[in-house]
Amino acid sequence: MPSFGIIVTVNLAVGIFVLQFGLNLFATHALFGIQLESLHCGILPFLAIYLIALGLITYIPEITLAPMRLWR
Repeated sequence: MPSFGIIVTVNLAVGIFVLQFGLNLFATHALFGIQLESLHCGILPFLAIYLIALGLITYIPEITLAPMRLWR
C-alpha cells in the first residue's frame, strides 16, 4: 500500500512536536532561550493541523493515491 509510507512519515512529524519528547522544542529552547511554556502554546495550532491531515490521509487514501495516478 503506497500510502502507508506517507502515514508513517506524518506520524513521525507529529512525534517531533509532541510535548513530552519534542526534540525540536528542546533544540529551540537551547538555541534561542525561548521558554518551553511559550513554545508549547505556539505549536498547538500546528499540532492540530498535523493531526487533522493525518486523519484525512489515513481514512481517505485517495488523497495520497491521486497524484500517483496522475503521474502514470
